[in-house]
Amino acid sequence: MKTIILFRHGKSDWNADFEHDHERPVAPRGVKASKAMGKWLRKTDQVPAYCTVSSALRTRQTYEYASKAGEWDAEMVIADALYDSTVDTYISIIRGLPDHVESAMIVGHEPTCSGTTSRLAGRADIRFPTATMARVDFDLDSWEDVRDGYGTLIWLQPPRFL
Repeated sequence: MKTIILFRHGKSDWNADFEHDHERPVAPRGVKASKAMGKWLRKTDQVPAYCTVSSALRTRQTYEYASKAGEWDAEMVIADALYDSTVDTYISIIRGLPDHVESAMIVGHEPTCSGTTSRLAGRADIRFPTATMARVDFDLDSWEDVRDGYGTLIWLQPPRFL
């Protein structure tokens, strides 16, 4: 069994001083939501073992706030490929995950988080507000075997319901 959690970055701060979109930080509301999501994953015993995080500042901050608040000890890698990318890129990254990892997370962006969740679970029109997470499970032994529609959407958790 393999589990992937897709985590959209927390609300970003459009009023902050940044030169490029890649450097846009998380807003105070995004910090609060990220921490709540991190604690919720810990409380529900669903902390991933491995996290791939977009190189954008807001995704790195989202991961940092969530992992510290939830006291995660997951292995984390930064991936430039997740910034301004496509669903195919996300699925390719998932297929390349190490097979010894049973549960993994991608911290990324919209519309790619919702699009990836939709394709993996065979569902349409999934809404992904900021700091939302979705869990998709696969009855597979290897990440390499992940295909469109092979997954089961277990939950979709926006922070406002915590």
